[in-house]
Amino acid sequence: VWYSMRLPAEQIVKTAHGEQRVIVLADGSRMSLDALTEVRVRYTPDVRNLELVAGRANFEVAKDVTRPLKVRVGPRVVTALGTVFSVEREATDVVVTLVEGSVAVTSRDVPNSHIQMHPRQELRITDSGQVSMREGIDPVQALAWREGKLIFDDEPLRAVVARMNNYGATRIDVTGEANDLRVGGVFKAGDTMAFVDAMQSYFPLKIDHGSNTVTLRMEQDESPVKNRATH
Repeated sequence: VWYSMRLPAEQIVKTAHGEQRVIVLADGSRMSLDALTEVRVRYTPDVRNLELVAGRANFEVAKDVTRPLKVRVGPRVVTALGTVFSVEREATDVVVTLVEGSVAVTSRDVPNSHIQMHPRQELRITDSGQVSMREGIDPVQALAWREGKLIFDDEPLRAVVARMNNYGATRIDVTGEANDLRVGGVFKAGDTMAFVDAMQSYFPLKIDHGSNTVTLRMEQDESPVKNRATH
């Protein structure tokens, strides 16, 4: 469920399971929050401060050369003037995806650290400091989650299910070797059973239905599957 609101100078914004919001900040910047996201907003005359505590958010930053917008996420700080970018806080990683404009990513605990990003790049930094950069990111795919579409590219089923569980009323559990199956495709956020049906059509999976859960596991008489699903 999407809706827009305008915030005062300082505010904590949260989304619940399956909920997404669009927030208009005091300077006219737009902030899109994914499910299970928390952002703290604190604007001063000198800087626009935000902290992504959990989840994923996209920022369409109103240009103001005298007052940068800073997003703190874990040990990292993303600084922008006028740009469109997303930031995600994973368990031990920070992921920054730049759609347009330019941002600088720094580490609060590392002096003189500075990574300048350009459009269509995705930066991943682990909390231990490992850095990887992907080039040529499709902006439409990168922002598809704002339209309720979840896009996966050769990712382990355990990670895909963790994302799907942010939206659906029925929880998906994965056991054993099924966790390592590789999945790619486009799925509708919240449509748990369509996703489960697709996984069962791709892989030799056994589906166990509980009251509010669905468990996926490899069929016992099958050897480990090495192929990949595309949807």
